[in-house]
Amino acid sequence: MAGLITPVGVGVAGEGHAIDGYVLEVTAGGYGAIVTDPAVMNPWAEVRTLADLGGLTAQWLEGSLRGESPWYGGEPDSETFEIGSTLAALNRIGFVTTNSQPAGGPAPDWSWAQRAAVSGFANGELSERIEAALCKTDLVTIRFAATEEASTSIPVTIWPEERRWLCAKLGEPPPISPVNTWEGGAPGQRELDRLAEILNPEMMMVLETSVHVVVIDPQWGRREVLWEALRSVVDGA
Repeated sequence: MAGLITPVGVGVAGEGHAIDGYVLEVTAGGYGAIVTDPAVMNPWAEVRTLADLGGLTAQWLEGSLRGESPWYGGEPDSETFEIGSTLAALNRIGFVTTNSQPAGGPAPDWSWAQRAAVSGFANGELSERIEAALCKTDLVTIRFAATEEASTSIPVTIWPEERRWLCAKLGEPPPISPVNTWEGGAPGQRELDRLAEILNPEMMMVLETSVHVVVIDPQWGRREVLWEALRSVVDGA
C-alpha cells in the first residue's frame, strides 16, 4: 500500500505513527503516505495451504483479523454477520469462501430480493463432498477448475433501483432486467493473477490446482436451507 495518500487530519511533517501494521508518514499538507511497516508481517503472504488460507479468512470474518482480505476491500459487509459463523466453519475445513450472501425478501413489490449463495476454493475431495451432500436437495452446486474461465450467471439479487443507479453512473442505457447481482461463474487465470499480488507463489500454485465451488439456493428469500446443508458438511469433516 505504499504511496496511498489519505487525509489524516493535522499532524507534524515528518512524524511517523504506527496504525494496524502500517506506518503513517505525515506530510506538510496534513496528508499521509501509508507505508507497510517492515516490522509487521502480512499474514496473507505467509499462508501456503487452503487450510491455512481458510483459517485466516475465518479470523477475518470473525473480526479478529482486521483490515482487507484478498477477496474484499475492507471489513466484512454487515449482511455477512448473519451467516458469519457458518462461513468461518467452512473456511476452517478448507472451503475458502470468497463471495457470499444471505437470503432476503422478497419485498412485496419485488423491489428487492436475494438468494442465499456462496462461492470459493476447495480441493478436489472437499468439493466432491460438498456436491455429494447437496445433490439430493434442490440446492444448485457448480464446480469448475479454478483456472477455467466460465461466465455462468445465475441471478442472486433483484434490486432494480441499485441497478438503475449503477447504469446511470456508468453512462449505460436504463436496464431492462431488475437483476443486480449474479453468481455461478469461475474466476479464471486473470482473477488468480490478481491474487498473486497478495499471496505467495506456493499458495498460488495450490489455488491454481483447486476447484472453484458455487452453491446457490434457487428459492428467493429462503434463509436457512443452504447454510444448514453446508453445516452438515462441516459436521462430517
